[in-house]
Amino acid sequence: MDEFSNKLLSIFTNELKGINLTRILNEEEFFQKQIQDSLIPALEIPVFRDAILNCECIADIGFGGGFPLLPLANYYKDKVFLGFEARNKKVDAVTLIADKMNLNNVKVFHERVEDIYFDKKCVITFKAVGKINKFLMSLNVTLGCEIFFYKGMNVFEEEKKLDFPGYTCICKEKVEIPGPEKITRYLIGYRSNVPRGTKKKKKNISDFY
Repeated sequence: MDEFSNKLLSIFTNELKGINLTRILNEEEFFQKQIQDSLIPALEIPVFRDAILNCECIADIGFGGGFPLLPLANYYKDKVFLGFEARNKKVDAVTLIADKMNLNNVKVFHERVEDIYFDKKCVITFKAVGKINKFLMSLNVTLGCEIFFYKGMNVFEEEKKLDFPGYTCICKEKVEIPGPEKITRYLIGYRSNVPRGTKKKKKNISDFY
């Protein structure tokens, strides 16, 4: 994983220099805050790990510079990873990264999540800043999709509640991210217990892979 981190950081600081994908460019800090922070929850939280292992595909929404999309795809190379991002320049950048890193299991698209119907039982990840309720209400999902949010220590202050209609909360887990700084990550997970949203004028997730 150190080799993966160093190669990825090299792409950020060379081919993609000048594109604001991450402000973390110190080697040790990058490994902790981008690679470990993306991957450790999937390794240490059984419900998240099992969801990835048993799903048809993993969709990362608002992947930005490629996190947690790229570290997860590098570790779970036999799984299909899809990324959806509203900013086209970040789609182009992560497409280039996936090609250079030989991540053939990654496909990224310039799409808004509101325009997609998750017609398969997918794992959906969010590491973007924002309210859980807003993200959940934006989804159009079939029964049984599992959605995981990477959140910081202030999640319980920001969110007035963590239970929402149409979803069952399946995990509220804390992990410590090893490295030079003390970083605590919370993973909040949900399963859709009813179909939600409409297929009308939507693109099916199965059409992307």
